[in-house]
Amino acid sequence: MPNSVLSLGADRPTSRHVRQNAALLSALLTEAIAFLEGQEAADLVASIRRAASDETADGESVGLDALFSGLSNGQAMFLARAFASHSMLANIGEDVAGRRRHAEADALPGDDRPRTLVDAVKRLRAAGKSEDDLARTLAAMNVVPVLTAHPTEVRRRSMVDRETEISRLMSMRTHRLPADMDAENREDLFREIALMWRTRLYRPSASR
Repeated sequence: MPNSVLSLGADRPTSRHVRQNAALLSALLTEAIAFLEGQEAADLVASIRRAASDETADGESVGLDALFSGLSNGQAMFLARAFASHSMLANIGEDVAGRRRHAEADALPGDDRPRTLVDAVKRLRAAGKSEDDLARTLAAMNVVPVLTAHPTEVRRRSMVDRETEISRLMSMRTHRLPADMDAENREDLFREIALMWRTRLYRPSASR
């Protein structure tokens, strides 16, 4: 039986919002690629993404290997950029969903669930849990590291601006919008994602 004192409540709404945000941003990126590069280019990205999702239990993907073996250098660079863009947008969608979760939780009257691990440990101790109980609980946790880019990487200001604006527009969707505002928001997101696609991800490093 789960420990009711430690339980932070089901996080399923946040997971749903993450999936919804990722699906919308992915669809808009696909539309932008089709608009700017042509439907064939968008179909190539879609076929690679489908093949990547068909991995076997041991991580093998025959279809993916076959597709990559036939790519030109230009196509490989194009796909690397497309996947980097998908990943960047997925991170934005996840961040927006996380902020939504905290905002909604803070707005709930009487909701005093712990927000951090430190708060959870304090709550357990206040409930009379022993150090052995804490040790067993912490040992059973599944902690997954998140690898991020080096903080000294050279980012283009124009790319940072696009990410900021996409995040702002996605934050407007935390509440149900009227149909006309929803359509306008989606159009604005498409424009920003198209601009992002046309922007070099990183500033070229100076040759030494």
